[in-house]
Parts: sequence; C-alpha cells; structure tokens
Amino acid sequence: CSATANVTVTVNSVPTATAGTNSPVCTGESLNLTSSGGINYAWTGPNGFTSSSPIPVIYGVTAANAGTYNLTVTTAKGCAVSTTVSVAVNASFDVTGTVTNSACGVSTGAINITPSPAGTYTYYWSNGLTTEDLTNIPSGTYTVRVSSATGCDVTKTFTVNDSNGPTVTGVPT
Repeated sequence: CSATANVTVTVNSVPTATAGTNSPVCTGESLNLTSSGGINYAWTGPNGFTSSSPIPVIYGVTAANAGTYNLTVTTAKGCAVSTTVSVAVNASFDVTGTVTNSACGVSTGAINITPSPAGTYTYYWSNGLTTEDLTNIPSGTYTVRVSSATGCDVTKTFTVNDSNGPTVTGVPT
C-alpha cells in the first residue's frame, strides 16, 4: 500500500539583528545602545545590565559599564538571532584654574589652569588661543575646552575682572 499527501512547509527567515552604540564614551556621559531587526529585544551586559528596549540608554556611565553587550532579537514569527557590540568607557578628568585679575593700573590679567590627572591635553580658548594658560589678557569672560587624548572633553569658563583700585578725588583748599 502507498499513499501520497501534500504538506505545506513555511520557512521563516532569520532576522538580521543589528546592534550599535555611541562608544567610546567618557565616564559620567550617557551610553546609547541601538538595535533593529525584530519586535522583541533582550539586552544583557556588564554591571548586571538588562533591557528589553530597542534603544536603551545608560546615564552616568562608569568604567564598570565597559565591555561586551549581548542582544537577542526576535521576530513576530518567533525566529531569534543574537549579536554583540563592544563598549569602551574612557576616564574623564577635571580642570581647575586660578584667575589673576588686573589691579592697580595694570590692565591685563591671567588664567592658569590645571587638568587632573596629569596627561596630554589640547586647549581651545574662546579667544582663539590654544595654550594651556592665558597671560596678559584684558578683563572679560574666557571659556576653554580641554580635550584629552582619549577623546573626552571638559569645558570651563573663567572671568578676569578689572579691579584697578580706588579712585582718588581731590578738593581744592
């Protein structure tokens, strides 16, 4: 005996999962993860990270957020595929400064800044100079953007005041 039957087989395509990031980021910044390719998303990553959002954001990242993030994307038909994305978190830094105001008839001041920790930095002042410190500058407000070799930036504003001392007025006797 023999029998014949027709069977319909549906083969669902495997989704193409994409995962992206704005890495590298600096400590304290926001890490943006992006994905596409399905309707359900399952993220896992360093520091106990989990998310079901297709575009999760981690605010105020630390070094513990660096590493590999795993993403599983599932389609409406139930097909799933996984991919990974690597995240680098660079150490940020601080910039402090001292202002020497103009005084007693001297019409110029100075700004001395100190990035911490010590390292190689690039300086972009609002007056166009690219030196670490400003000297012999007139009163005014000055902003500096300091960039590290790892791509982290810090912006600070300093004000040099004109404090030329008291004005003496004489009265004839």
